[in-house]
Amino acid sequence: MDAQTIKDVDETVLNLFGTMFFVALIPEDEIPAKEEWNHETVFIEGAIDIASNSEVLPIRLYFPPKLAKEITINFLGIEDDEFDDEKMLDSIKEATNMTVGGLLGRIDPKARCSIGIPEARKIENFSPDRLSSNGLRIYRADSDFLWLTGTNFKVCDSR
Repeated sequence: MDAQTIKDVDETVLNLFGTMFFVALIPEDEIPAKEEWNHETVFIEGAIDIASNSEVLPIRLYFPPKLAKEITINFLGIEDDEFDDEKMLDSIKEATNMTVGGLLGRIDPKARCSIGIPEARKIENFSPDRLSSNGLRIYRADSDFLWLTGTNFKVCDSR
């Protein structure tokens, strides 16, 4: 990913998560040491595809459970005892949609690309080891990391 795309992705993610979800994220320039990873095996995946005339770009965000819960509670303005999996999955869909939609609004003013319908699910046995480092952005949130993959947005850049 080139420097301008990294800047665009990072600014979109940091502004959105800070403003809409009240979560401070810090971009990581390198893959953190494995000792720092949250070693929970269940993560929440937010998924959305971007389509251009020539290809489909799958975008995935991987949230550790603690971060997904924090986002849900903050976004919906609910109390801890009102939290449930359905609300969490809906919030992760919305976070995924707003992240990718916000980025497309920034890099694709001519609307060459279209955004699909977001999905969210719990995934078992998640490990960042399985993610490709190509197009990978990582954000630190307290002691957890948000993993974003598939960020080769060059095909959509119409600036």
